[in-house]
Amino acid sequence: MDTDTPIPLVILGVPFHPYTRQQTIDRCVEHVKKRTSGYMATPDLDFVMRAGQDPELSRILAQAALLIPDGWPIIWLSGRLGPKLPAPVTGSDLILSLSEAAAQEGFSVFHLGVPPGISEKAGEVLKQKFPGYILAGCCSPPETDLLEMDHIPILHQLEQSKPDILYVALGSPKQEKWINLHFREWEIPLAVGLGDSFEVLAGIRKRVPKRKRCAESFRFILDALKKIKAVRRLECTPRPAELPSDAEGNPDARFVRIPWIPLQTPEAAQDYICDTEKAIQHQHAVLDFTGTTWLTSLELGTLLILGRNAKFRRVFLLRTGTCDRLDTWLRINLMDPLIEPVDPATDWNTRLSERPVSQVTVGSGNQPKAVPATFGSPKVRKKILQDNEKKSCTLFPPEELSALTLDEWRQAILPVIEDLPSETKSIFVEAGDLRFLDSAGLGFFMLLKKRAKEKNQRFEILNLQGAPLTTVKLARVDKLLLPQTGTLPKKI
Repeated sequence: MDTDTPIPLVILGVPFHPYTRQQTIDRCVEHVKKRTSGYMATPDLDFVMRAGQDPELSRILAQAALLIPDGWPIIWLSGRLGPKLPAPVTGSDLILSLSEAAAQEGFSVFHLGVPPGISEKAGEVLKQKFPGYILAGCCSPPETDLLEMDHIPILHQLEQSKPDILYVALGSPKQEKWINLHFREWEIPLAVGLGDSFEVLAGIRKRVPKRKRCAESFRFILDALKKIKAVRRLECTPRPAELPSDAEGNPDARFVRIPWIPLQTPEAAQDYICDTEKAIQHQHAVLDFTGTTWLTSLELGTLLILGRNAKFRRVFLLRTGTCDRLDTWLRINLMDPLIEPVDPATDWNTRLSERPVSQVTVGSGNQPKAVPATFGSPKVRKKILQDNEKKSCTLFPPEELSALTLDEWRQAILPVIEDLPSETKSIFVEAGDLRFLDSAGLGFFMLLKKRAKEKNQRFEILNLQGAPLTTVKLARVDKLLLPQTGTLPKKI
């Protein structure tokens, strides 16, 4: 990892980097000069509360290059949970400081925002304030849901403009999800979510009144303290530490056990990350928390980095030896998707087998033939289709279907969909093993739904649960994609 970047402090599930305003601007400038695509945000109280209810937003924040708190309540709370964060940086203040730095460095900036005309007006204000400010372009897409947006014209305009910095003011969490969909594909070094900052800068909207902010802050702090106090009262007797078991019931040799140690300083946390990364390499790991009953924001940030790196390398990072208090605290801080608890009932031979990213079955019988999605020659595909009754096609997505993993599955699935015979009446997605879904994966499901409708085919996602189900409901497409009461198909 980049040892110049401090470990984020996790406050109620949201990671924050301990930077002052000037340090934030300096890091932004450094990031642009490195020419590596990334994004930053300034989460406020509403953001923190949303992250706890939105699995996709939580993952996006965990992967951000920079997250700076917007609001004193988060600063105040940080001092009760670990090292105290510096003063907050609001989106309205950030756009001024970063725009001034961009003008001084000769960086070009693109404005993406709604409603129409506001991003251009904000650009004129910034040009007047900071001579030398380079406005690479503006775009105001129609105000619509993320899944209904026409992304191609926007991406084409960005490709033509080649900005160094992209300001995105589409409102939260839409702007963060939009950035997450595309930042891996473009060559823009830094994208910044700015909420309504264009409207404030252009004089169209005023900042939230101080009295209202104080009331919201008080409620947030009160709720947070109640939640923390309730967790502190929970049982702290550790469960027995154990490794996942193999088929014979013995500890699975594919996992290495790593004891957790208290981390009181950023230097100690950096050392623990480096040592753990060396021990894991490409192996799966179990962190043993025996004797640990609480984690500070710094220690939670350490776990976030380890879990994020494990996800990127597609290895498992589990936990064991925890107690009710620690498990609840980890859950409140949204760590479960990154560091799963060891579950003796898990079939690790299945989860760790070198199976393809996804599978497909074609047929209407009770026991259709399962085949790898990465088919060989077209003749093999044709044979599989002829061996079945051809009335239905069942798709098996990987455990994670996101902007990071979608291309692999899409390339495997689309040829199958295109080759389906005319007799095929239904396409099902068996999503019982799906553990994470973001807007990229959801958008692909919507595409499959549209194609199926054009061919008068039924398309439904079966057995969706947990975080992916939450994502579908938040996007308000559950009635389009999920079976409705009384329409469940026969088990395939």
